[in-house]
Amino acid sequence: MNEIPEAFFSDYPLLIRLNPVIPFKTRGNAATSFSLRIPEKKVNSLKNLVVSEFLEYLETVRGGGVEPGLAFLYGKVPAKLNKLYRKALTDYVHKDYITRVVNELSESVEIPLGYSRGLVGALAAIGASNSLSECTYEILVYRVKDNYLRERCIDKETVRLMDSEFRDQTFLNYDYVNDKPLIMPSGRNPVLLGIRGEDPAILVRALKTLKLCEEFEGWLIYKTNQGLNAHHVERSVEEFRPYQTGCIKGKVIERPKILLGGDVLLKLSDLESKSS
Repeated sequence: MNEIPEAFFSDYPLLIRLNPVIPFKTRGNAATSFSLRIPEKKVNSLKNLVVSEFLEYLETVRGGGVEPGLAFLYGKVPAKLNKLYRKALTDYVHKDYITRVVNELSESVEIPLGYSRGLVGALAAIGASNSLSECTYEILVYRVKDNYLRERCIDKETVRLMDSEFRDQTFLNYDYVNDKPLIMPSGRNPVLLGIRGEDPAILVRALKTLKLCEEFEGWLIYKTNQGLNAHHVERSVEEFRPYQTGCIKGKVIERPKILLGGDVLLKLSDLESKSS
């Protein structure tokens, strides 16, 4: 934002996790959005800056099979994008659905790089900006570009100590079974680490206890829907469809099958129905 000092955040930026059962999701299964207040005369400058940074990022770290998307909304978030967020969180979103939404909102929505699978997440993250009835937070630490392709360097013992001190106020910091930190992502991307919790101030304190053995660019706190089971919606057995998430109450009508790895297959019927 240093390039356009007249622009400022009107809320925390959003980091939104989407439907976890979609088979062609990205590794992080996430999308981000930023709500900004900016003078109208600076809008084009901001848009050009975002597009330029976006393309540069893709050139540096983009992996195979990834179809990122970028969208701009001018003005208030419409109900159609709120609905899209809920659908992207719990169901499959077809490209025709996205095309229809963009066409219906053509006066306020702009997609400078065209249609892609990632456009679902981009628009859903915008729709989430006024749809979160509850939230958690995550502080992300960003690497310097020269380190993107290098192994991340964080003192593992300080991660355990941080988890011990802040365990009641943060979550998913360390895997004690496999003895590895959970705050570090994998792969080629600019994120060094992320700490999740319910209080932004606590996240800053937790970060300061870590020993980082590589320099970093800076950090940013996001509002998120993580750790809230936001994708758990009540459904009946009869209405459940592939790629949907949900919670169901039913009757087990056949002996369960335990698969290699521990997954369990159940055949259910609705409590008030004989159909399976």
